[in-house]
Amino acid sequence: ADILCINLVDRSATSTIINAAIDKNIPVIFFNRQPVESDLNRWEKLYYVGADAQESGRLQGQIAASWLRSHPEADRSHDGIIQYYILEGEPGHQDTIIRSETSVDTLSEAGISLEKTGYAICDWQKEKAQEQTASLIENGTYFELLICNNDEMAAGAVQAYQDAGIPEDQRPAIVGVDGTDEGISLVRSGEIIGTVYNNYKDQAEMIYRLADALMNHKNLQEFNLQNGHSYFSSYQKMTSDNVSSFGNQ
Repeated sequence: ADILCINLVDRSATSTIINAAIDKNIPVIFFNRQPVESDLNRWEKLYYVGADAQESGRLQGQIAASWLRSHPEADRSHDGIIQYYILEGEPGHQDTIIRSETSVDTLSEAGISLEKTGYAICDWQKEKAQEQTASLIENGTYFELLICNNDEMAAGAVQAYQDAGIPEDQRPAIVGVDGTDEGISLVRSGEIIGTVYNNYKDQAEMIYRLADALMNHKNLQEFNLQNGHSYFSSYQKMTSDNVSSFGNQ
């Protein structure tokens, strides 16, 4: 191979890949799951293309905080505290951990009083989120905000409420991440309060351009890589106020 583009299964177990790449002098572009910084620094031909998980959580928290401030009726228990539940992605994935923590921290910093009702691992999947949310509905688990690590899980939650015949004004506020076509549609319909657009097209283009530059021994200065190794595309908040400007992604 001239170059390897790798989406890690386990971001903490990259040594075998890196050792083999160094041995064969093959550059590696990691994407989606970010290796730890010390691994990327082992060799000058290791790179990462992705997005900043902390930024996605911060923007998600801002969306939720802004919506809650303008919709005091969201506190259906009238106790001054927003009970929340989190549908999380993949165990050990940096986006799962960082999105969840940063979203909640941002809400707290915005002055929203919070109480965690619980969380569930749904592996980024719509079907698992639908099943989990249906179980929460059946068990009468109470929460006023549902934080989802991605739009697939947000869509699964919405489907569960639709199937249960629960009207929108009796559901918790639901917020996602990614800005998928389905996520955009749910923002437009008002069934989720917002999502955070993950510019996957920009990341795909950067992987291609970086691979081309490495294969053809071009200068990499134009890419402005952080620490000479990493490229992060920017997230964008997507709510009812601006969703029409995104179109179908």
